[in-house]
Amino acid sequence: MLTGGKTYVGKASTPGGTIVWQDLTNTVATMTDPANPNYPANVCGVAVEAQGNDAFVKVVTSSGTVWQTHGDINGSNFIWNEAWIQQTTPMPAVLVRSGSMSGFTAPVSPNKIPPGLKAKSNHAAKPRK
Repeated sequence: MLTGGKTYVGKASTPGGTIVWQDLTNTVATMTDPANPNYPANVCGVAVEAQGNDAFVKVVTSSGTVWQTHGDINGSNFIWNEAWIQQTTPMPAVLVRSGSMSGFTAPVSPNKIPPGLKAKSNHAAKPRK
C-alpha cells in the first residue's frame, strides 16, 4: 500500500482478519519494525510479488526509476529487513506516426514479426469443388 509517500506491507493471521502493517520506508529500526534503508524519494506507484517463501515490493518514482526490497514470508515469518535496491529503469516503447495508417503504430516491419505472431487472414477459405 502506498499512502502519504510511504510504502507499507501487511499481513493478517487469518483470512479477513486484522491486518498488521509494516512500514517499508523507515531507515531506523524500532522494536517491532526493522529498518529498510535507501527508500527512494517521490514514490508514486507500488507493486507486490510473492513466490513461495519470498515476497518482493517494487516501487516506481515520478522520475521513472524502479526500486525493490525483499521480504521473507515463509510460515509465520513476515520479515522485511532489507535495503531498497535500484533496479533497471524500464525504457518506454517508442511510437511513431504512420503515414499509411491512422493512429500510432510501433516501429516494427511486418516482415520482422515472428511467424507465430503474424495476423491471420479474415478471408474465408473457398470451398473445394
